[in-house]
Amino acid sequence: MNGDMERFAARAEMQPIMRTFGGLALSSQGRAMVAQIREKWSQAAIAAIELEIGRSIAERGMDNTADLFDHAVQRAGGNEAKFMALFNIVMRYGTVVEKVQRRQVDPFAF
Repeated sequence: MNGDMERFAARAEMQPIMRTFGGLALSSQGRAMVAQIREKWSQAAIAAIELEIGRSIAERGMDNTADLFDHAVQRAGGNEAKFMALFNIVMRYGTVVEKVQRRQVDPFAF
């Protein structure tokens, strides 16, 4: 995407400049090019923010799941039946994390 930005910026600099009584101004083509550049940068910034949010959700979900698993092992104290019941709760938490991740991609997902 960086190459596109440089190409757009170079094209915008080559656009004809209009002379007006008040001085120099970009032509309508130049202004449209500047608007395109701003839009591309905005889209890139939004995509970067969404990636950071997704990474943060994944990291927190993994950390919390690992903590819950460790807690279940400790809480069960070697009792396999008790561990299986607690492990079921840990697995349901994993499903909750998946739902949160899906909502981050599609806000209308369940």
